[in-house]
Amino acid sequence: MNLDTQLRSYDLWKQSMSHCIQAYQHWLDEAGLGDSETELMLFKNLQLLEKDNITIAFAAEFSRGKTELINALFFSSAGMRLLPSSPGRTTMCPTEIFYDAKEKPYLRLLDIETRSSDQTIEDYKKEPKRWTHIELDCDSPEEMQESFLELLKTKRVSIEQAKKLGLASKEVEDEIDIPAWRHALISFPHPLLEKGLTVLDTPGLNALGSEPELTLSMLPNSQAMIFVLAADTGVTQSDMAMWEQHIQVYRNKHPHGLAVVLNKIDTLNDELMTDDDWVQSIHKQTLETARLLELDEQSIFPLSAKQALVAKIKSDAAGLSNSRLSSLENFLSDRIFSSQKDILQHKVIDDVVENMELASNSINNRLQNAKIHRDELKGLCSKSEESTAELLLETRQEQTAYNKNLTHLKTSQHIFHTQITDLLDVVNPDKVSRIVADGRDQMIKSWTSVGIR
Repeated sequence: MNLDTQLRSYDLWKQSMSHCIQAYQHWLDEAGLGDSETELMLFKNLQLLEKDNITIAFAAEFSRGKTELINALFFSSAGMRLLPSSPGRTTMCPTEIFYDAKEKPYLRLLDIETRSSDQTIEDYKKEPKRWTHIELDCDSPEEMQESFLELLKTKRVSIEQAKKLGLASKEVEDEIDIPAWRHALISFPHPLLEKGLTVLDTPGLNALGSEPELTLSMLPNSQAMIFVLAADTGVTQSDMAMWEQHIQVYRNKHPHGLAVVLNKIDTLNDELMTDDDWVQSIHKQTLETARLLELDEQSIFPLSAKQALVAKIKSDAAGLSNSRLSSLENFLSDRIFSSQKDILQHKVIDDVVENMELASNSINNRLQNAKIHRDELKGLCSKSEESTAELLLETRQEQTAYNKNLTHLKTSQHIFHTQITDLLDVVNPDKVSRIVADGRDQMIKSWTSVGIR
């Protein structure tokens, strides 16, 4: 299945799991087996299914065609390059692309100056007013494309200001260009994003090195990492630095979640080369990349994002096949979604099945008690009439004794209530007050101490 079909299937599976948990919760209520702890556990797992999403991170140095690859994979339905990826135009800040159902489509930009504060990006996400907010018109791809040009913006600052923001390690000149934005959030109603997919676009080694939150939190928590190289340049020194400092760390934690893309294979071809020569050139570059990164050849995906995007927009099946994009889509479909499904399935099912076993034990105990009572009733039914008469006589005698005791109890209760009435009359506050008042009057009227006594 392709990426879109696989994600839809994954979403339907989550919905099915939610329906099963809700049905089980309803059954527990009807059977009288529910309790607050079970309800909390089921609610937690329902929230886990509802809020689950899959994050695919893209990492590459500048001019490797990373943004073009994102366009080809996810946004070709717009009929144009939705994210800016033309030559000389590079995304300058880390960008998260997702779908926020609570608000209209938007682009939010966090000013680079916020790097001087102690607040993290996650903290700022809770304060929408701190972001520059741009509404996106999904009916006008041209306007959206214009809005996304903000991702390319830079600003010129002094070297001292750049150092203060952690964006300059040495003095090269009096002023330098730095990104205008620290982070960008794009909420876009794309079918894949609506099903819980998040795309994280990280621009270059400098951005990874200067934003610890990216390397310590966002990237490690991604379900997949796409490391993009360029076929025309091979593995450069800066590519190798990024690989050793950041990508290897992710690979150690997620050995099955990393894919290395060798982009721009179309640049290896020219009019003087045959198709076989081109294939051999791609294979040679793939082997060299695998050797330098110490990977299996199967972990390298040579493709042309530009060719794939154009082919998808023009519905050119042959061009799409030549772009080799399907191999990467298959990797994401088979490896990432299946792996995430297994992880989520274990988290949810382990809790629910454990509770089901407890509920099953309770039901078995109830059935056992019902069986004992049934056997007792069968035993009574099988007794002779004489035994039944004896039991009836014994019951009547017990009833007579009970009635006598009940009569005695009622007599005692009547006497008790009478005594209570007499007692309450004696200690009646009004009567006591009158006695005290009479005594006070007699003491006042007495002329001698003897009279007072």
